[in-house]
Amino acid sequence: MKKILLFAVMAMVLCGCNKDGDSLNGTTWEYLEDIGFAKSEAIISFQKSTFTATMKEWQYTDDKYVLRYDISDAGTYIYDPPNVILTENGNTTSATISGNKMTINNADGFVYVKK
Repeated sequence: MKKILLFAVMAMVLCGCNKDGDSLNGTTWEYLEDIGFAKSEAIISFQKSTFTATMKEWQYTDDKYVLRYDISDAGTYIYDPPNVILTENGNTTSATISGNKMTINNADGFVYVKK
């Protein structure tokens, strides 16, 4: 009986880990936009339970693109496929993942692509 219980516990330990695709750890997602007079790039990189986000925007001025801003921040996330809840500085944003695309669930609906 003890062997059966031990086997069951070991099976849960070995198989109970996140399946491939059920983890964002180590993934990076990118959003790019080019509307001619401005370019934007946003990158979200996920670690085990945290994420880092960077956003850059360039404005076309005097026949060249000039960096307007470069923002970086970090936060925590909860991933319950296909939904992601991102919390950064007390602000919460949700996203939905489908394949290699992550759509931010807000009025803008930015779509990030997995790199």
